[in-house]
Amino acid sequence: MDQLEIHGERGYLFEYSATSNSNLYRRERIFKLTYLFPFFKFFTNFPSVSLTNDDTDLNNILLEVQERYDLDKQLLLNKILSILFTVIVWTRIYSFIFKKVNPKLSFGLCYYNNEMLGMNLAASRMGVKSIDMQHGAQGELHPMYTYNRKLLSDFEMLPDIYWVWDKVSGKNIENWISPNKKVIYGGNPWIDFLKEKSILINIDKPVILITVQPLNPVLEKDILEVIYKSSDRYEWWIRYHPRMTLSEKNDFETELKEFNILKKVNFDIPNELELPQLLEIASVHISRYSGSISEASMVGVPSIICDEIGLEIYKDLELNQSIFNGCLENSDEVLSLIETVISFGKNVKKETNTEKDYKVILDEITS
Repeated sequence: MDQLEIHGERGYLFEYSATSNSNLYRRERIFKLTYLFPFFKFFTNFPSVSLTNDDTDLNNILLEVQERYDLDKQLLLNKILSILFTVIVWTRIYSFIFKKVNPKLSFGLCYYNNEMLGMNLAASRMGVKSIDMQHGAQGELHPMYTYNRKLLSDFEMLPDIYWVWDKVSGKNIENWISPNKKVIYGGNPWIDFLKEKSILINIDKPVILITVQPLNPVLEKDILEVIYKSSDRYEWWIRYHPRMTLSEKNDFETELKEFNILKKVNFDIPNELELPQLLEIASVHISRYSGSISEASMVGVPSIICDEIGLEIYKDLELNQSIFNGCLENSDEVLSLIETVISFGKNVKKETNTEKDYKVILDEITS
């Protein structure tokens, strides 16, 4: 948005969830849509679908899901209709906004939630180009970024353009998108933006950053043992996933307390600073299969992956020696790997997110 203003354009940021006003950048450009939803919902009819014809594709899909997973067909249909209703409401909201501001482009994160599907549908019907900004791993194991091209001929809710960080994500999407869609290799603007926000933290030990997710267990026992054995040598930082609930955090911290390592871990700094700022400080990053692994690779920080799913998702990063297999036999082997990776990283740290000329990229999008 700053780049757009530099070149004489205007941009607005529309929030569709509850946000705090305390730490917003350029607050005058931000508008909250949560207040509009009840009004548009009231004037939107709930969709109806009849399954009296047993040969419909929808009915056959619901029957298969019911038989395979023992889920009630009618409850599934009701859930689908509820989601569809919400998407329709958001489509009407964004159609209203687009008529007011007459945009050329609409950018969104995570196109496949109800709000963004509604925005993309409104954009498609009103001739506005929709762009999905990459927000994490988008390889072939991500169900929302891996489709059968034959099924997507007229799916209006998909974005027109996919702005990706890296070639792995881009090539995967290019395998299935329609000819009228395209991929833009735009890099990660958030990393470039934060380069200008310098921070100074005095730490006399190597920092090991762990990004955790709302999974069970949050961390494997081997990692907990490694923290216990090495807190005198390393500074351990744990960053929570945004979707983790307060209850999940409390349960996890209780587990750390029982392991006698709660006071050996720093939660404050890693949950206050932005991820790229943390990665500038960290010597090693540890995760299961968080999208943080991609971002770490882009700034040259090696990641130890402690989950077979993560190793499969990020297998292409092995080519530039960005990831290491942390699925080992015991905590001593993990600790030895950390020592090796830290030594390796001092010699090979290499940033792959080269700063972009966003005016050129925006010109490419609008061409």
